[in-house]
Amino acid sequence: MNNRLFVYGSLRRLGGAFERLLADAAIEVQEGVLADHALFGWGLPYPFVRPEAGRRVVGDVVEIDPARIEQVLRAVDEYVGSDYRRVEIEVDADGETVTAFVYLAEPSVELAERNRVESGDWMMPI
Repeated sequence: MNNRLFVYGSLRRLGGAFERLLADAAIEVQEGVLADHALFGWGLPYPFVRPEAGRRVVGDVVEIDPARIEQVLRAVDEYVGSDYRRVEIEVDADGETVTAFVYLAEPSVELAERNRVESGDWMMPI
């Protein structure tokens, strides 16, 4: 089973939820980029990601202890809630292409152009 998770909001190293949900099970954290996806968050309670050609999302690729990946994914599923769906997708982790789980916005979540974070980076939105 894949044991990597690409995170882009509060689950990033400097986000509030990393320590609570990922730190104990993390083996390694690398800078990552998710190509052909856009980040939305302005005016929204949480950041969301959707596929969009030509855009990119900056985040962290967290490698999780394989023995704990299912437990971690269950905890993150509960944390993010029903507005997200977990998919496996290729991401760039410090120049290497890897497969990681990513939480994308459900199609029912309404996102508008005004919500887009142009930088693609939740930690440095401008």
